[in-house]
Amino acid sequence: MAIVLSVPLLAALVLAGLRISDAVDAADTSRDLRDIAATARSGSALIRALADERDRAVDPRARHSASATAGARGRTDRDATVFSGKLDDLPAAAGMRRHRSAVVAALKRLRELRRAHDDGAPPSTVQSGYGAVILTVAGVHNQVGSAEGDLQSSGWTLYNLALDTAMLQGQRANLSLAVAKKDMSAGSRGNYLAAQLVRDTTGREFTYFADRSETARFDRIAGSAASRRIAAAASAVERADGGRSLVAGLPKGWYEAMTKVGEDLTRLQDDVERHVVRAAEEQRMQARHAVVTDCLVAAGILLAAMLVAHLSSRGLVRGLKRLSASASEVAEQRLPVVTRHLSNGTPLPAEWESGVLSVRSHEELGEVARAFNHVYLEAVRLGREQARLREEVNSAFRSLSWRNSNLVERQLTLISDLESEELDPAKLARLFRVDHLAVRIRRNSENLLVIAGADAGHRRTGDMDLVSVLRAAACAIESYERVAYGPVPEVELAGFATHDVVHLVSELLDNAVSFSSPATEVDVCGTRLPDGRLLLEVRDQGIGITGAELHRATMLLRGSRTSSVDAARTMGLHVVGVLARRHGVDVRLRSGAPAGTVAAVILPPGLLVEPPAAPAEWTGRPRPPHTPPAPEQPGKTPPPTSP
Repeated sequence: MAIVLSVPLLAALVLAGLRISDAVDAADTSRDLRDIAATARSGSALIRALADERDRAVDPRARHSASATAGARGRTDRDATVFSGKLDDLPAAAGMRRHRSAVVAALKRLRELRRAHDDGAPPSTVQSGYGAVILTVAGVHNQVGSAEGDLQSSGWTLYNLALDTAMLQGQRANLSLAVAKKDMSAGSRGNYLAAQLVRDTTGREFTYFADRSETARFDRIAGSAASRRIAAAASAVERADGGRSLVAGLPKGWYEAMTKVGEDLTRLQDDVERHVVRAAEEQRMQARHAVVTDCLVAAGILLAAMLVAHLSSRGLVRGLKRLSASASEVAEQRLPVVTRHLSNGTPLPAEWESGVLSVRSHEELGEVARAFNHVYLEAVRLGREQARLREEVNSAFRSLSWRNSNLVERQLTLISDLESEELDPAKLARLFRVDHLAVRIRRNSENLLVIAGADAGHRRTGDMDLVSVLRAAACAIESYERVAYGPVPEVELAGFATHDVVHLVSELLDNAVSFSSPATEVDVCGTRLPDGRLLLEVRDQGIGITGAELHRATMLLRGSRTSSVDAARTMGLHVVGVLARRHGVDVRLRSGAPAGTVAAVILPPGLLVEPPAAPAEWTGRPRPPHTPPAPEQPGKTPPPTSP
């Protein structure tokens, strides 16, 4: 059950893990984008510092004092240090290794440009060198534009603004230098017009990717009077065929217009950069919130699934326990009682004639319960059939045994008549032996009656002293002369149990003499126990029995009546067990010391009667069978001795 329930739980956990992993990746991506946007902001500051340093180096209108130049270079170095630090903290993936190496190379060129400027290099050379460094630093904005997701458009907007601003600042320095020299070389003119073409392209790209508010601000800047002057200046550069015509064609205030538009674009760029950083941070927080939410939802689903699984399994296990308990109760208690009822011929309770299990669901568990009920009912039916067959067999046994017993009784009556009329001692002795053999035949017939569940009939109505009981038991076996009697208490046996106890003791004596050497004796003694019970012991000196045989014999003594094949081989023990249970007698077997077997018979107080007088304690042996006996009943031969 645990394996079956774990499969969907594992599948749910895997799916939840994948979702959580996606949220964690999104949080990491947003964090990286935030860091890249922050690095781009520091790059924009470095670009403005580089443009200011470039203007101080080549723009005639800028202040060219040594202190101003040193201050501009100091600001550039500070911004370069901040930018390089942020660049180093970015992840190595996403093309940042290429940007790092390009920025490091560009900063090295910056030091060379400064030395070239100090050594008097041409301004155009210095200007183009600064422009290359600025474009290299601006490349980090392109990395923001390559981000995936909702910030991709904002990244491209930022990149276009940075490039537009850098191109405008370069145009201003280029045109200012040409006006100061009153000459513009073909290369400078081409650079100016190429920068203008780039600005036109970035303007269109900006309006494509920017949102409405950013597009509206950009349109206001592009439609301002300053932007129109810049466009007129570009037309003048395109039309000019010399330095003087260029100066004459430039609109008034072109330098201030470029400065104004550059400042407006810089402010717009700052706002876009702040928006990108803020949006990236919001995305990161949303992703982290999604991670926490997914974890909580996954945990809640897992707990709910475990609760449902627990409740379902608990209900199933409860049903299985009820099924197991009911099945155990049926197997250990009800079926034995049913068997006992059927064996005794008593009717079963009405509720036991139907199903016995308490599980009543319509699922597989209920089907198992119904199947077990069918098995139970079939077992009851088979038990009833077996009881009927057993009763038929027992009835046949009883019929044959009664017939045989009647014949034996008639034979004993005839032998008794012959004994009473015979005076020849030799013939009388032979008649005694025939009489003794008939008594043994009668005992075997009574064994069949006992096994068949019938009462052999009470042979005595009055009480009988214990000595007579032991003598009568010895009379019913073949080698009665081997029985030696030990001390026995002065007690009498109740008349209703006399015949059965005599039968029980005779079977134990018969087993003792049969499984011991003919040269040995079988001792019988009795002891009155403190609690009022009577202990009789039958001891032989045979080879004894093994532990397994002793266990099987004990089980036979405790078992129910049977007519199986085993009863034919161990009929005596079966008969002893049935008679003992009939009167509450406890019969036990144990190994003797140093050899042999001891059969202990414990008679309950209800079977004992105190004698009216206390005769002396008797021990002795049966006399030879030719001694004339005192008849116990008409037609029956008692033990051949009298106390």
